[in-house]
Amino acid sequence: MFSTIAAMITSTILSAPQDYATIPPDPYEIAQVLASTRVDAMKAIELATEASGGICTGIDTDVNGETVTYRVTMGTPGGPMTVIVDAQTGQVTAPRISITEAINTALQTKDGLLKSITLDSSTFPPTFKAIIYADGQQHEMMINATGEEGNAMVNSIISRDRFPGEPVKDAEFTTEPSGLIYADLVQGTGATPSGPNSRVTVHYTGYLLDGTKFDSSYDRNQPAVFALGEVIKGWTDGVGSMSLGGKRKLIIPYELAYGPQGRPPVIPPKATLVFDVELIKIDE
Repeated sequence: MFSTIAAMITSTILSAPQDYATIPPDPYEIAQVLASTRVDAMKAIELATEASGGICTGIDTDVNGETVTYRVTMGTPGGPMTVIVDAQTGQVTAPRISITEAINTALQTKDGLLKSITLDSSTFPPTFKAIIYADGQQHEMMINATGEEGNAMVNSIISRDRFPGEPVKDAEFTTEPSGLIYADLVQGTGATPSGPNSRVTVHYTGYLLDGTKFDSSYDRNQPAVFALGEVIKGWTDGVGSMSLGGKRKLIIPYELAYGPQGRPPVIPPKATLVFDVELIKIDE
């Protein structure tokens, strides 16, 4: 029994990450800052309760130099809510826009279909994050939750195609048995490389799935020249079936790229890679 308990304690200690680097703040200085505020924790709870109509379930204090703010967690019929209270002025920042109003605003801004919407009340100001699908894209929309009722405001929109780089509009994707996926952005009319010994000249841009651009011959204004047998298999197969003058989007699974280990720090482990490749010359 004791060995089991000891094992449980050891497991808990090992699994809980500890910060051994950060020097803790001076309790005396923190106490002085807290003592200088005009609004104490009890008053902050009172103000948050008035603003939200909920029940306080917790409070935390952020001290940043001489600036002090309270984060008051309130239980409301609509779910947990974080209310921010300025410890000097007593100003309260709380969500006022309903989720229904946020959805209507999102769909009026981008006519499409709602995938999800969530309220992040831990941010300042509290913000709704909505995901809308429209026009063949995913649109991530941030909506200010603290505006006046009936006046929800969109802070930002980030629109993404399924894959980064040039959009695939009329072309269809082809999936090979190996897992390689490609779509011809521009159909070439010239020759096709004869095999792995063919030397090709290409322009290309490479992306991670999150849109991070990690390499581009266009940016260097210098096309790449290589034999098809000298590169990753996704390139050997994907470029090897292109026609001269063509442009293709390659989606290369990690098994056909840099494997489970990746190529840090540029290519993460198990990274699916996206390339826009233009075949401009073949030397047999």
